[in-house]
Amino acid sequence: TRWSLAPRRNTFHCMMRVASRAHRPDQLRAYLRGMLAAGHQPTAFSYNMLLQHSPTLDACLATLQEMEQQGLPPSVHTYN
Repeated sequence: TRWSLAPRRNTFHCMMRVASRAHRPDQLRAYLRGMLAAGHQPTAFSYNMLLQHSPTLDACLATLQEMEQQGLPPSVHTYN
């Protein structure tokens, strides 16, 4: 970047929130991949946004499995 600043996890969350409001699940997944590539650990909040916009049950189940593999057990907010 111009100032050589690396994005932080909350930067990715802000971008994910914008993609969520724009109903762009493809962008949500891309920002999550970017977060991982930048060395940041996703949170349950990250995955909950993905789950809200998962187009199919299979996509939801895959996201839940990925969440658990990352050591993030689903919470009450995940299922709400």
